[in-house]
Amino acid sequence: MLHKIPYSIRFIALLVAALLVAPSADACSVCFGKTGAPMTEAANGAIVFMLALLMGVLGSFIGFFVYLARKARNPLADHEILGQMIAADEQRELNHLR
Repeated sequence: MLHKIPYSIRFIALLVAALLVAPSADACSVCFGKTGAPMTEAANGAIVFMLALLMGVLGSFIGFFVYLARKARNPLADHEILGQMIAADEQRELNHLR
């Protein structure tokens, strides 16, 4: 039955229905910008929380990369000692084979 009604009539009927319902679809206090309303305070708190969470995660990434950069510039002393021990062992093995 709906397919027998012309498209233009259906569109006009939908438009009239939307205009009749529109006054009952008022925006909330957040959209109106009413300060001090509980919903506005909750939305502002959620925004601050998400920004703090984002800054914490980004700060952790930055801190990790700074840590890696410092470690790359200053190798551990133990590795130098271990390298010397390996070189000494190799030298002993070479002397032993001669």
